[in-house]
Amino acid sequence: MFNDKVPYIVLDENFQIIYAHEKIKEDYSGLLLPDFFRNILNGYSCDDFEMPVELDAGLGDIRDTRLIFLKDDKTVKCWPVKSKTYGDNRVKNIHYGLREPISSIFAMLPVITDNINKRDNDKAISNLEMVNVQSYKLLKNVNNISLAARILAGELPGTDVLNLSSLTENLVMAVKAVEKNVSINCNADSNVFIQANKGLITNAVLNLIANSINFKADEDVVINISLKKEADKAVFTFSDNSKGIKDEYLPFIFKPYYSKDPFADGESDPSLGLGLFIVKTAFEAAGGKILTSSVFGKGVKYIITLPLAEDNGNIMESMFSEFLLNRYSELFVQLCDSCQLPSLK
Repeated sequence: MFNDKVPYIVLDENFQIIYAHEKIKEDYSGLLLPDFFRNILNGYSCDDFEMPVELDAGLGDIRDTRLIFLKDDKTVKCWPVKSKTYGDNRVKNIHYGLREPISSIFAMLPVITDNINKRDNDKAISNLEMVNVQSYKLLKNVNNISLAARILAGELPGTDVLNLSSLTENLVMAVKAVEKNVSINCNADSNVFIQANKGLITNAVLNLIANSINFKADEDVVINISLKKEADKAVFTFSDNSKGIKDEYLPFIFKPYYSKDPFADGESDPSLGLGLFIVKTAFEAAGGKILTSSVFGKGVKYIITLPLAEDNGNIMESMFSEFLLNRYSELFVQLCDSCQLPSLK
């Protein structure tokens, strides 16, 4: 499979680089950053690589790259390999995610024109509402692709002290105002502060809610959110009664552009596969760790632990009105597949 003729890196027992092929320096310079391997292999020991282990490389010029590790006496060899499958999924999902709303928009335009010419205003308005929905879908896909591209290039937005309690409660109230047949139970301790980016966390929470709705098992969607302080940690728990995730899909759900209707039965067309990747990035950028469990057909559960931050004295104003009054807020964009969108009138 891999041998000394394929460019590789040699790591010592502490996962420091002691040799790197010249080709590595040309094609995978990101692998040579200080402590790169110590960070990515945190929790591993050399003995864990008696058999080949495959891991994601990460960001920057090494995105789309898989790393194969294998122990060699007292050292560990690493072979970087470009992931063709990852690239193929990305192209396929972008093509579908952008094609579907654009195709619908173009299909509706001549119908609307004909309705207007016939003075059939009710049909024209109904058709325009459909165009509006597809336009939101397109905006959502473009925004998520743009955000994912920045993340994969290592361009994470800055962080600040964030009142996660206030943000979560405002999001829940706003979702309840625009979604029918969705019950969200929120139990949050007051003043849970974390160091995070408000935009990323907002996007992440809305993506979790959107998944619960889009992959619902019953007509009535039930979501339970809990936010608790435990010692020096904040514990954010999200669970639902969706179709859940099959066991074989669980290891892949946070990968960018991975989508095969992973919450259901694989019969539906794939989404872009960016929602859970953004969720993972948002919470990990805040120092968090995510534990996911699911029983297929009975829902999914995410337990996210985050380090607490000290209150910086800034008072977060209510965002409820901001979410609802801005017709292009993250609330409407991320929930556009199911929510009541702002009227065109």
